[in-house]
Amino acid sequence: MIALRCIAGFLLQMLPCAALCLIPFARRFTVSARRAYALAGSVLLVFGVVFVVAGVMPLDASVRAYRAFIANVVFMAALVALCGVYVRVVRARMFQKVFVLLVVASYGCLAMYITDTANRLLNSTYMVDDYMYKLPTLVVLSVVTAVSFPFMVLLMRNLGRLIDRVEDDDLWKTMCFPPAGLLAVALLGSWMPLNLNMSYQTVNELLCVALIALGLVFAWWFARLLSRMDREVAERERLAAEARGYRRLAQNADELRRMRHDVGHQLQVIDAYLDRGDAEGARRYIGKAAEEVALLPGVMYCRNPLVNAILADYDGRARAAGAVLACEVSAPENVGVGDVDLCRLLANMLDNAVAGCRAVAGVGDAAEPVIRFTFRQEGEFLFSACDNPCSEASLRRRGARFASTKPDARHGGHGLGLSIMADIAEAYQGGFECEVRDGRFWVRANLCIRKETDPCTV
Repeated sequence: MIALRCIAGFLLQMLPCAALCLIPFARRFTVSARRAYALAGSVLLVFGVVFVVAGVMPLDASVRAYRAFIANVVFMAALVALCGVYVRVVRARMFQKVFVLLVVASYGCLAMYITDTANRLLNSTYMVDDYMYKLPTLVVLSVVTAVSFPFMVLLMRNLGRLIDRVEDDDLWKTMCFPPAGLLAVALLGSWMPLNLNMSYQTVNELLCVALIALGLVFAWWFARLLSRMDREVAERERLAAEARGYRRLAQNADELRRMRHDVGHQLQVIDAYLDRGDAEGARRYIGKAAEEVALLPGVMYCRNPLVNAILADYDGRARAAGAVLACEVSAPENVGVGDVDLCRLLANMLDNAVAGCRAVAGVGDAAEPVIRFTFRQEGEFLFSACDNPCSEASLRRRGARFASTKPDARHGGHGLGLSIMADIAEAYQGGFECEVRDGRFWVRANLCIRKETDPCTV
């Protein structure tokens, strides 16, 4: 019976934490998933046997008081061995591994504090008959694990999605602080009774409340972070698809521009029809040529076909919103910025401007709203700016920038345009600013397009 209590307590503490550490990296093992879990299981088996032996072996009265100490040493050795397996089989960035390890360790501490507090509230002692894990302790720990483990699995799977999408070491380093704070609170609580003359029961109850509150705050923060990442990824995928569409449109425009050189040949064909007296044939040919001419882009803004396609599209959107798009564009065919990044920058800039014009269109006696857009390359810098009329009363500041006023942003939409533009400018070692002045909303982005620039990728 005592051996069963020892092995049950050991596995209830070790097994969930070992599994949770591996779940976020299911697609990032250096070995097969089966082998990774087998290695972790082997460590648990070996140290579990040693733990049971240390817990049940007969000891002299002189060393019996050290039974718990010996068992704890074996327990800590098992943790170190599991960490070795974790480092060995997981292929990920260092701070990603550290973050997952801190989250799981915080969960383990919280589960034990809840169990210990419940035992004390039930007037049950943690140690009994000189052996570890009284039966009520195992029952409470089993209930705590059964209730919390499914939520932790869900959290770890979502964390795996975040690991697959975010490779920024600085972000992961920052994310390590909240779970590290939880662990610090737990470790500090171990010394409080010694330093403040407080009972262990009082300390455990206070720590339970503190750790649960901090855990809920951390879960809320992580859920918001994951939701934001999901929205940003969805936005990038949408704009990547738009960039591909604009690139196809630009290629079609190139083909249509080449058709202009064939106009002389087309006129010769029409003349041939008329010389033969085939007026009906000439009309059919003219009708077909007119359809092709209708597809030709009406305005050429610059030599960059992607910029032309984007501006042509948003010129139509501006007109549909009752506004006019006035452009001042000067850029070569290759501006030194990736198609997706260029599309993300210009599409967000112009989309916000069109939305701003739509909000003020028809308000008062104002004239037709005008969007002023500037895009030019000067040496190693690519400058873009856009300003549009806006309703200053509807704008809400969020830090140094502004919150989205689009309807979809107020009902769960992304509202990430300004952040995306700022991230692109930062990735290209440039600058970004936005402001409201004289009833107009101004956005400016300056990108450094030197060869050594490390642009952001999607």
